[in-house]
Amino acid sequence: MTTPLPSASTDELDGTDVIARIGASETPETAMNGRAWEIPGCATTFRLDAAEFGAMSHLTDLRLADDGMLASTIDWIDPGARLSLGFEASGQTARRGEVIACRRDGDVHRIAIRFEQRLAA
Repeated sequence: MTTPLPSASTDELDGTDVIARIGASETPETAMNGRAWEIPGCATTFRLDAAEFGAMSHLTDLRLADDGMLASTIDWIDPGARLSLGFEASGQTARRGEVIACRRDGDVHRIAIRFEQRLAA
């Protein structure tokens, strides 16, 4: 049985603690109990919240799990932001999610996203 990703409404959202728990270490797969896998290519996010509706970001270093993902981006994306995600890799369906953590890591930001549902409407 796997533990679901934390909820943005119930966890500290400064980024550091949440990301450390779900896999922003050098081996995200290990931190996520072996249930995350790397997928090739990149993803694009489209923000759904009114304040930044339509703002797009490019994600790389993708680590995917059944209920969420980890990625790198040059953009800061506020925890709680709702996103639509599209993937470059064949076989990956579009999804919706919520950013549960974002923290700076060198020249990029590491983000954790919890999927709201498997398919984006």
